[in-house]
Amino acid sequence: MSMNVHLAKKGHKVRFANRGGWDGEWERAAAVLKEKEIYIINQVDIYQSSTVVYLKGFGDRGFNSVFFELVGVPDYWEIEDLTNDAFAEFVKEKIEGSLRWYTLEQFFITVDDADAEDDRNEWTIIVDAKFSHALLTFYFSKGSGKWNYDILGDDVVRRYETISKGLRPEPPGVYLYDTD
Repeated sequence: MSMNVHLAKKGHKVRFANRGGWDGEWERAAAVLKEKEIYIINQVDIYQSSTVVYLKGFGDRGFNSVFFELVGVPDYWEIEDLTNDAFAEFVKEKIEGSLRWYTLEQFFITVDDADAEDDRNEWTIIVDAKFSHALLTFYFSKGSGKWNYDILGDDVVRRYETISKGLRPEPPGVYLYDTD
C-alpha cells in the first residue's frame, strides 16, 4: 500500500518500500535509499498527477511518493474504505484516546486474504497501532461485519519473557477486574 500523501507532513517518518514508480525513477531512488529504512520528510509537493517527497539529508532531491509508506500516522480513511464507518470510528476513538498518554510508534493496515484471494467480502482487515507501552490490534471480518481488538502491554510481555526464562515474575501491582 502506498502512503496517503494528504497525511504526509514535514517531520513525519516514512519507510522506503522499494516498489512502484517507473524504472528510471526507481533506479535513482534505489541507488541512494535503503529498503525498509526510515527517513524524515522535509517537504511534500502534491501535483495534479504525482507527489514529490523531499527527505531530510537529501537536499533538493525529491522522490516519488509511491516509494514510501508513512510510519506512525493513522490513515482512518483507508480503514473506512476497507471496512465501514463504524469500525473506522471505533479504531479512531481507541487510537486517539491512547495518543493522550502514549506516543504512536508504528501503524500498519494489513489485508488477510489468504483463504479468499478472489472474494474481497471474505477478507479480514487487521489494524496494528504500536504505542510506546502497548500494542493495539484491531480485526474486522468483511464477511460477517464483526470486529474486535486486543491490547498487549509491555507489562504482559515482560512477564512472558521472565516466565520463558524459568523465573518467577514480580507481581503486577495493579489489577483490573471485569464487572458483571
